[in-house]
Amino acid sequence: MCAAILIATLLVWDTAVAHHWQSAQHLVDICSDLQVSWSRPVNHGNTLNPHNPELNSSVIDLVWTQPQSNAINLPGLDHDHKGTSDHVPIFILLPIVGADIHITCTVVPKGSNEEKVFLGDISISLETVNTMDLDTNNKIEAVANVVAEVFSGVWQHHAREVVITNCSKSWWDDKCNAAIKQYCEMQNPMDYMTFQWATRATKCKFFNEKIEEIASECQHPWDLMA
Repeated sequence: MCAAILIATLLVWDTAVAHHWQSAQHLVDICSDLQVSWSRPVNHGNTLNPHNPELNSSVIDLVWTQPQSNAINLPGLDHDHKGTSDHVPIFILLPIVGADIHITCTVVPKGSNEEKVFLGDISISLETVNTMDLDTNNKIEAVANVVAEVFSGVWQHHAREVVITNCSKSWWDDKCNAAIKQYCEMQNPMDYMTFQWATRATKCKFFNEKIEEIASECQHPWDLMA
């Protein structure tokens, strides 16, 4: 289908295949509805060159791009890297526009004072749940709902929203925050040295714990490469 086209109308693709032009025109119309158009390679030619001499060469591999890219970044046929394949590789350079992807999540930092208070509030709240009368399914379900509300309420009270970026570090903790804040406020070289020491110590502790966890629980040495 891709090889056939109405030559009299478009004068592109494969001049050796002049049948089934309706299907080719239908393909062009569909792609137009998708706001893409066929990009003619700068060194246009057959994209299928069978090693079998009994088979004919043809144009069956096509590149479709948005109209604004079509006139600037044209594809090309890379005959030098065809290798044992019957198909000629096609290359094209496309501009990548940067995007500000805002990803957030709510967390209670592990090992922080917030986590201690969070767990303490859960413990206190669970102590108030009446679990003495659980003789029916409805009563059990009611208690389960109360427990769920306890966890949900305490979580919403203590969890804070953080923005995840490509610079986010899982080992970063409150000590690192305090050290960098002190340096930013005072601009004292000694504070910067303290910040460096804090980050090194935090990273060392974090990754040592990860290594110990993998070695003792997972027991998969290859996980250390993750």
